[in-house]
Amino acid sequence: MTLKIIINRVRANTHDKDNLEYEDTTVIDYINDGIRFVRRTIMAIDPLQLVESPITGTLTPGQNIITPVNLKKMSAILEVRVDGVNLKKDTPWLIDNLAATGSPKSYYVTGFGTINIWPVPTQKCEYTILAVPDMKILSEVDDEFPMMNDLADFVVEYASIRSSLTNEFDVSQETAI
Repeated sequence: MTLKIIINRVRANTHDKDNLEYEDTTVIDYINDGIRFVRRTIMAIDPLQLVESPITGTLTPGQNIITPVNLKKMSAILEVRVDGVNLKKDTPWLIDNLAATGSPKSYYVTGFGTINIWPVPTQKCEYTILAVPDMKILSEVDDEFPMMNDLADFVVEYASIRSSLTNEFDVSQETAI
């Protein structure tokens, strides 16, 4: 489903099929706000629904920092596994010796998307990261809706309500007469 179809559905719900009440940019902003609202709800209930595909790679002995380019564009890191073992999320302030070596037990995140494995691996190991990508902001009318079509109904309702609320308090037409 394209952004244009969603805009038209919002306009139909708000009786603005002639594009007189709302600019497209305003409707698109409400649609993006609706997507953001649905994403926050899904994040609270079942964030795995927002994971597109795992990020995988290999750590060499002595390497404990993972900085894939696409990790900086993630909203949340849900899980980090090394050689199939789920690592617990930790904080560097609770680790006495950050240079310790051994079999990885935990990880901590620094900056926006740098994963630090602790202790530093002493042998080659495979990692898998489950992360939620940032929300794609829709802007072009041919942009595809980023979720299943069933969720588009929620976004259309959200954007319609936001549009209607804005219009309800707009007295510029009455005062112009």
